[in-house]
Amino acid sequence: MTEERKEQIRQRLLRARYPRRGAAKFTHENEHNPLILEDCPICHGRGKVTWEGEVDGGRIAEIITCPECLGEGITGQVVPYFSNAAPICEAIVYAQDWMRCPYCGKRFSLRDPDRWTGLRHTTCGQKIRPAHRPD
Repeated sequence: MTEERKEQIRQRLLRARYPRRGAAKFTHENEHNPLILEDCPICHGRGKVTWEGEVDGGRIAEIITCPECLGEGITGQVVPYFSNAAPICEAIVYAQDWMRCPYCGKRFSLRDPDRWTGLRHTTCGQKIRPAHRPD
């Protein structure tokens, strides 16, 4: 078996075992930081890029297959969803379940699944223990 064929099989097994970023599941077992297939740094997981150039004296732009990942959208590497490995912090929950992240300073709603996994702030990946204000 050739090295190229072995690499194709390895890539197929990785795709079967690990999800893409958009399909990741946040669970207590993975500390809300699942292992995922890394997005291509050139096309950011889209598989396409914009090419701009001159043809016959005029400028054109065209959407082409990413030359780095060949349209796959991934690098073939497995990485954690969040790179933040800081210890868990506590933050005060304000009215209507709003909180300010102690790591990046951004405010977000605990009800927004695009900003809160139940343990991590999705903007920076910080683990947070919500503490309700004593009234």
